[in-house]
Amino acid sequence: MLTKTYREINARVQALRLRTNQNGAKWQNAVKEHEQMLAALQARNPGALRAILIEHLVHKRDTVVQLMRAGEIASGVNPLPPSPSRA
Repeated sequence: MLTKTYREINARVQALRLRTNQNGAKWQNAVKEHEQMLAALQARNPGALRAILIEHLVHKRDTVVQLMRAGEIASGVNPLPPSPSRA
């Protein structure tokens, strides 16, 4: 049951990632944030990593909310068609 739930949530997250990275400026910002995450990991700086992760997730959340308000993605609806294993 837990594996099935994880797979369903992960599929939704992957679909949202694809839809939220269509804007070039937002994509570049996300790449910069990931580079900062790697730098914080390499520096073994958990405080910096935490701050970058929070900032990144807030940006992603804001983008998803913006897309939902624009009607480009549905709220609470699985953005992927059912796969044979989930049907």
